[in-house]
Amino acid sequence: MVVLIALAGEGILPEWSQAQESPAPIRLTGMVNLATEAYSSEGIDERRPHDTFRAVFAPTLVIYDQIRLPFEFYLTSEDRGVRQPFNQFGVNPQFWGWMTLHAGYFSARISDLTFGDARMLGGGIELTPGNFRFSFLYGKIQQAVEEDTLNGFRGVFDRWAWAAKIGYGAENAFHIHLNVMRVFDDSSTLSHPLPDITPQENFAVSLQYGVPIIGHALTLSGEVAAAALTSDTHLAEVGNSPSFVKNFFTPRISSQVDGATTMSLAINAASTWSLSLNGKWIGPGYVTLGYPQMPNDLLEGTIAPTIRLLQNLLTIRGSLGLQFNNLRDNRFSTTRRTIGNVGLTVQPAPEWGFDLQYSNYGMQSSPRNDTLRVDNISQSFIFSPRYTFNAFEAVSTAMLTYSLQAFTDFNTVTGALSDNKTNTGIGSWILVWPSSLTLTTTLLYTSSSTQLIETVIKGITETVGHSFLDRKLTASLMLGYTRVQTTGESGQTIGRVSVAYTPSTWGTFTLALSTSQFVYDPLFSTPSYREHTGSLTYGYAF
Repeated sequence: MVVLIALAGEGILPEWSQAQESPAPIRLTGMVNLATEAYSSEGIDERRPHDTFRAVFAPTLVIYDQIRLPFEFYLTSEDRGVRQPFNQFGVNPQFWGWMTLHAGYFSARISDLTFGDARMLGGGIELTPGNFRFSFLYGKIQQAVEEDTLNGFRGVFDRWAWAAKIGYGAENAFHIHLNVMRVFDDSSTLSHPLPDITPQENFAVSLQYGVPIIGHALTLSGEVAAAALTSDTHLAEVGNSPSFVKNFFTPRISSQVDGATTMSLAINAASTWSLSLNGKWIGPGYVTLGYPQMPNDLLEGTIAPTIRLLQNLLTIRGSLGLQFNNLRDNRFSTTRRTIGNVGLTVQPAPEWGFDLQYSNYGMQSSPRNDTLRVDNISQSFIFSPRYTFNAFEAVSTAMLTYSLQAFTDFNTVTGALSDNKTNTGIGSWILVWPSSLTLTTTLLYTSSSTQLIETVIKGITETVGHSFLDRKLTASLMLGYTRVQTTGESGQTIGRVSVAYTPSTWGTFTLALSTSQFVYDPLFSTPSYREHTGSLTYGYAF
């Protein structure tokens, strides 16, 4: 059993207390959710636990409508893995609308080029009185895990970080912010690290700005950053670095320094059109461990216009972007990426309308060895009409979605086997009667083809629902069948029934039972089987 206690941010907890002229000094709002589930199978080994349960309690303590203390307690019987501890507790108390404190596990963002997507165990403070901005965060962003050869895991060190922001103005108006971040590994937290698992140190600093040039009609914003990374802190230092520099970063023979910048120009000169120009340059040596997955060695530019015509009955959106790497000509070849898309929304009447979307993503490189050439295009097209009308004394809505996805590879070696195309059509018809009876029919057709195989999927689903006892009791029944044809044929039949009961203000009880049967062609080695699931949940917002 694993216990997970995680932070619940402001605004996610429902409130039902009635407004009063003089609010209570202390109020408690939040939600409770309890659930249990049973699972069984026939013909195969069970792929899930036979029975599971979970309990969530998410209270928020509100003091004089100025201080909010949100918590979340999570108890589950499911296994969650070993990469990081899942017994977590965090709190984000907010005071007077401009002060937020962090303690325990939490997530916070400093800027796009420094620190933002690493979850931290520690503490922090964010101040936003008026136009003043100040943030400081400190804690552990990665917990040490020893090497696990059986699971192919190579091990990681404890990783600590601190990050700070000081500046003036909100990011949607005039602002200038100075951002700083330092990340460092604790090399003592692994007993026998592999030779290529080395402790790292990282420091980044950036200046973030936003300038309304002509009110909200023309706005310039962006960020300029520099980052230093040491890939192995065990290696020797470089030269005689000043002591104040070592307080932030110690240069070593494995260190590298590079820069990055982003810039955006937004034009909103009229109500009928707008234009956004965006650029990004990230040096090949720019690394911030506050965004471990951030790509580097790229130059990117996009233009994104929006046009609204006929009193917003017609909206056209589009973008075109180019991206290059090999910024310092130290690769065997340069890869160029082209990204373009255009969308059209037409709503001539409340009863009907349609959407069109087309996107094109291309990648091209020309190395000396032609067999290593990367040259491909991915395209997608989506058409979605919709129509609402009266039929059978009910409000009827018909919707259709057709999509085409195609990938073309121009490489002389891999092209013949990589090309693929998928056509998908989904149609639905929804009927809603005044009695609360609803009927939904959904049809699915998908055809996917490559040079080696073609797969066709056909499916139909029927769902009926109705409310009883002044809508306190709601019941629904769903039946569906899907057939898959490749070298052989297989089919899936699924059924689900659910009943939800809401007695006054005492929350909602929901019972759901489902069963599915998978029948495979004898050509397949997979045996046919059945799976059954039942669940009982209770939810209450207070």
